[in-house]
Amino acid sequence: MWELFDTNAANSISKTEFIKLTRVLGRRYTDEQFAEKTKQLQAHVSYDDFLIFMRKPYTGPSKDDLLNALKAFDGKETGELTLSQLSSILTTMGEHMVDVDTNTVLEAVGFPTTGKLPIEVVAKGLDPPVPSAKPNIEQLMQVIMKEEIAKMGDIK
Repeated sequence: MWELFDTNAANSISKTEFIKLTRVLGRRYTDEQFAEKTKQLQAHVSYDDFLIFMRKPYTGPSKDDLLNALKAFDGKETGELTLSQLSSILTTMGEHMVDVDTNTVLEAVGFPTTGKLPIEVVAKGLDPPVPSAKPNIEQLMQVIMKEEIAKMGDIK
């Protein structure tokens, strides 16, 4: 994954690219959390600093965090969300989803095309496990390198 972001093989990427990369690898910090956790990093982040950052323990948001966040959108405190409320949350908050992805999420949650769903059901449907709380970066790089080498063999 590092090499996909370090396109010029400079052994460093911008802090913005670093944040995108860590999110791709499953770290779901808020912008404020990223600002706090990366304040000691330079404008360009080295591969070594990236490895140090990714080796730190990560637990991510809890199920209760998700449930409380969804409850914040229940203005009338009904304990339910409408399709339009959830669709709006997915397309306008955080990392904005496109309609195709939003529809996929809504289908996975089992959201009816009309009506409401209890917030607990929505939270449960939106709570897949984080891909990896502590990804093994070296192992990921080895897998990617093997795939790239295999592709080069196919070219010949």
